[in-house]
Amino acid sequence: MTGRIEAALAVSAGSLGEAPHRNSGSRMLVVRCVILAAILLLYGIILPPRVEASITSCSIGSAVITFSSYDTVAKAQVDAIGSITISCTGRGSTHNFVVNATGGNTNSCTSRSMKRTGGTATLNYQVYRNSTRSNEWCDSFKALTFSFSFSWSGSTESITIPVYGRIAATQNPSAAGSYADILSIAVRESGGSTYATGSFLVNGSVLGTCSISTTDLAFGTYTDAVLDGSATVTVNCTNSTNYTVSLSAGQNLSGGTRRLAGPLASYLTYQLYQDSARTTAWADGTALGAKKSGVANGAAQALPVYGRIPANQNVRVGSYADVVVATVEY
Repeated sequence: MTGRIEAALAVSAGSLGEAPHRNSGSRMLVVRCVILAAILLLYGIILPPRVEASITSCSIGSAVITFSSYDTVAKAQVDAIGSITISCTGRGSTHNFVVNATGGNTNSCTSRSMKRTGGTATLNYQVYRNSTRSNEWCDSFKALTFSFSFSWSGSTESITIPVYGRIAATQNPSAAGSYADILSIAVRESGGSTYATGSFLVNGSVLGTCSISTTDLAFGTYTDAVLDGSATVTVNCTNSTNYTVSLSAGQNLSGGTRRLAGPLASYLTYQLYQDSARTTAWADGTALGAKKSGVANGAAQALPVYGRIPANQNVRVGSYADVVVATVEY
């Protein structure tokens, strides 16, 4: 910018007989006034204009938390860490922000749940503002907080805020599959306007899984009469899971008949059944017997195994045993 400073030079003539010192004083007074005005004009030109602190805009980037699969047999809690990325453009000073969240499917910040994709089954969870998972994330006094310090000439600042999640233990969801919830979120200046809205995605899953355990079947002492005994196969599968349990032929099968092995190559034939009347043989789907089918309820299910040693077997005295493998398929 080119500036121009002007000063007026007073030219005067005095009449004869006037005191010369008066004219000199008058000129000095005018020049001083003009110089002062010029200094004030320069000062006004180089003074920077006043800049107000302000926020132009904010945006929400990645906003998600993904849990690993919930084990319906162990039923232990599942923890995960997600995040929200936020960017804001502004200038001047430090601005404080809050991030609010809704209750999602349940419309409740205190009892959130994911819903099974394409179904109605639910899986309870919660999201928190701290790693000890003691402060829930919601709105008002339960909001996430952060600050941005913008430059006076204007800048864009970004931050990634961690979010801590937990799927509660001891749950019994009614079906396996993918689960999800969506929380509506908003970024606003603390005590001020909302600058961005978006969604926070919560992902989880329940895998169809099973466990199986058995007790021993002890017939007792055989005396040539029919001898019955029983044992238990316990299955624990994800709720609503269809399963089948097979029993192997044992280690001493001969001619389509299970056998207990005794001393000096002596054997005692026996059979296993699904019912107490001992009419439905239990095996692996072969001619030896059928598999047993069931539908899980999310809890341990005890399946009785009924055994029988037929009468009139002429065998040696001693101990007899066999090993049968129980397998659950789902």
